[in-house]
Amino acid sequence: MIPTAAPQAPPAVRVSWSGLVAGGLVALVGFDHHVYRTLSLATVAGIALVPVWWPAVSRYRGAWPLLSVGALAGIAGVWLTESAGVDHHTSTAATLTVSFVLLNILVGIALLLWARTLMRTSLVALLFGIGMVAAVPLGGLGFDEHAWRFQYSVPVSVLLLAGAWYLNKRWLEVLLALTLAAASAAAGGRSTFAMLLVAAIVTAWQGSRKAKTKTGSRLRIVLFGGALVFAIYQVGQGLILDGYLGESAQERTQVQIETTGNILLGARPELGATIALMAEQPTGFGSGTLSSLSDVRTAKAGMAELGYDPDNGYVDRYMFGAGFELHSLVGDFWAAFGLAGLAFILLAAWFACRGCVGLIARRAGPALLVYLTVRLLWNTFFGPIIASSTLVIAALGLILALKLTDVRGGSDLDEPQAADRSELRSPEASATAA
Repeated sequence: MIPTAAPQAPPAVRVSWSGLVAGGLVALVGFDHHVYRTLSLATVAGIALVPVWWPAVSRYRGAWPLLSVGALAGIAGVWLTESAGVDHHTSTAATLTVSFVLLNILVGIALLLWARTLMRTSLVALLFGIGMVAAVPLGGLGFDEHAWRFQYSVPVSVLLLAGAWYLNKRWLEVLLALTLAAASAAAGGRSTFAMLLVAAIVTAWQGSRKAKTKTGSRLRIVLFGGALVFAIYQVGQGLILDGYLGESAQERTQVQIETTGNILLGARPELGATIALMAEQPTGFGSGTLSSLSDVRTAKAGMAELGYDPDNGYVDRYMFGAGFELHSLVGDFWAAFGLAGLAFILLAAWFACRGCVGLIARRAGPALLVYLTVRLLWNTFFGPIIASSTLVIAALGLILALKLTDVRGGSDLDEPQAADRSELRSPEASATAA
């Protein structure tokens, strides 16, 4: 008998402990569990691991300028609070609450950037989405007509689009984006419907175009995006007013247009308050400064100019009951952190838009990143700081690109030669592959 060779065991799967830790922290960032006021558990862990992720952040274009301006904004918020103590009441609790939100954003972005040097960017997005969905039951599972719109739509959209990106199936990204858009439309979520529809159209459009890298190509994409958003705005408004997105959305839209003549200003009269307060106090108020009666009167006057009646509990209790809640990242960052806070959020929006346009120009823009970029732009003017902070982390942490000199033959998110749009390798991995 001729002895047969024993079957070879499959090669052992190498598990990187650093990758496991990074992946767990990414999910924890998406989970956004607060251990003290608004301080996230992921932020506490991230601070303990500063020596680990610090070098990785330097590999990304614009990362340190963005994070540095954010840190400066946090300091400015405390200084403005101390200065405002002359004629305003201040609160240490409010200072901690708002400052922790900013700290969560800065550390969360850094953790995602570090994780991307250890695994595919699409996997980072998937883990982040898993964390977001896992956090949903903590707020109680809702089953009423508003549950999808206010509780499920964002985390489920992030998870499903991240999963399609990880599978590298463009057709699945388009299909899921359209399905999610339809679900949001049925639930009366007008803005979410429009964002997901934009993501679906742009993702599908990329499949019919050749990759280009010239500045002119980026300009055409910006013009195309602007025209697309305007067209969806016009068509969407018509569909809403005709009742195709439900009676609730139809009634809300009619009232908002009758109030201000514009659906955007009617839906967000807080912009009137923001503009009036900026004109009155250009430098901002501070992260722990409480609004005065004069501030409230100024804000109400700005809202009244839009045709909105501000004498109600929403304005008195929600917007100015415990500080300043202007329902936009621009307004909230400016009020809490002054001009440095305003510079931070505008810089964040710029980096997100520049990165996303660069990806689309190379036909490498996943639907998730298009959706996150559009939502970041929306939240810049219409989204409150606490509710928007998690998606700010996702957008910046996933879109910021590696420095080209650091890729060394590997594939970057915005490199057209990438066979897999989701692939991103560290310099060490690239050297090993070579």
